[in-house]
Amino acid sequence: MFARRTLAAFAPRANATFGPCFFQPVHAPRAFASVGDKMPAVAMDFGFPPEAVDMATYCAGKKILIVGLPGAFTPTCSTKSIPGYLAHQEALKAKGIDEVIIMAVNDGAVMKAWAQDQGTEGSILKFLADTRCEFSKALSLTIEPTPSLLGNTRCKRFSMMVDNGEIKVLNVAEGPDDPTGDGNPTVSFVDKMLADLN
Repeated sequence: MFARRTLAAFAPRANATFGPCFFQPVHAPRAFASVGDKMPAVAMDFGFPPEAVDMATYCAGKKILIVGLPGAFTPTCSTKSIPGYLAHQEALKAKGIDEVIIMAVNDGAVMKAWAQDQGTEGSILKFLADTRCEFSKALSLTIEPTPSLLGNTRCKRFSMMVDNGEIKVLNVAEGPDDPTGDGNPTVSFVDKMLADLN
């Protein structure tokens, strides 16, 4: 279902000109969602008690951003990622975005509390819980392996623009020895997405 992706990592490799410490890209095939793929008919949870939201149905006929974050209430997500999308919601609406979905592999109660903590009521941000990790797994956007401090399997740090159920933009923050994208999370921030929407 999903196209092959190539992620460029950098590893030391001998080079005749620059010597043994010259860094050359080593391309490793990755199989996760990519531009052109359709939203899977998989449900996430809204609120608590949870209301099931089938993503294929929900995204039909809309232009939606989906922001995947490794964990609720984690520092970078709470102080950088979400506030950025909240602050630039008018600019996003001007580019035709109907809604910004903030998702993480947590339960609906945690996501509801996180939304309240972030003050998103009345905004275009909607928090959905990938409670059973089914959405992340359907898109192959899980962190492998997930660091032990996060516990169970979590989703990658990413931003995605979906137009009428089709992925049009996908930015994944990760790197060698940095599966959660903490080293350079900015690829998933609102500034990058706004630039992609130009």
